[in-house]
Amino acid sequence: MKRFAYIVSILVICILMVAYMLSLLVRNGEVQTAAVRWLAAEVSQALKADVDVGRVEYRFFNTLHIDDIYVSDRQGDTLLYVGAVDAQVRMRELVRRKLSVRKVAIDRPYVNLHDNNYAFLVHALQSPDTTKFDSLPIAVRIDDVHITRIRARVDTLLLTDAEARMRLQRLDN
Repeated sequence: MKRFAYIVSILVICILMVAYMLSLLVRNGEVQTAAVRWLAAEVSQALKADVDVGRVEYRFFNTLHIDDIYVSDRQGDTLLYVGAVDAQVRMRELVRRKLSVRKVAIDRPYVNLHDNNYAFLVHALQSPDTTKFDSLPIAVRIDDVHITRIRARVDTLLLTDAEARMRLQRLDN
């Protein structure tokens, strides 16, 4: 009986050590960056456009920091670039298949819309083929978004300059 208790205790200790090592590995910035780059490569392949992420870091108090997000259009020109994103995520909600974000801070975004270079992205988001995601539906909620130092180039909208300025001014109110 003592031998059985000894074996069970060693087994429990080993399981706890493996769980602890995995938690350390998941919290490692290099591992997080590698995982997000793999995901970006999958998205790139699906969109047939370049998607890249510079660095990912999980910080205390459930903050996810991402540097250098890049999305190209299908001609290889920049469609979207974001210098940095900080998101305060409610991790407990992920267990219930909910992505709940308290605050997202987007710094130095550059948006380049011209000659309908974003149509492929709109089409991909509206795609009726949802078979890949049927097994994992997830609800997304974002409470607060802050955008600083934004630059945008928009050449294709059917607005006059005065209409565009008026619409941008409404964003401040």
